[in-house]
Amino acid sequence: MRKPSALGIHLKYRDEIKAERVSLVLREAEEKYPGVGISLMNVFFPGGFRVMEKDLGFWQKVLNARYGPNDYGARIDRIPLDNSGAS
Repeated sequence: MRKPSALGIHLKYRDEIKAERVSLVLREAEEKYPGVGISLMNVFFPGGFRVMEKDLGFWQKVLNARYGPNDYGARIDRIPLDNSGAS
């Protein structure tokens, strides 16, 4: 098996995350290492990702943490459009 460093990705990790489905691995990765699972979401599910109702709360919290306002401000691509016609 080729190491990630062969592709220029120098990772150090403590443990492996294994599961029967990619979605379960992404969730566990997100729980152990916040930001990792959601960062890989578009790689494994480029067309979008649907979750069961029981998992919806978890992923909503993750998305709010990633895209919500932080110390540096709010992302402008996440601001709702003002349709009032004012310029």
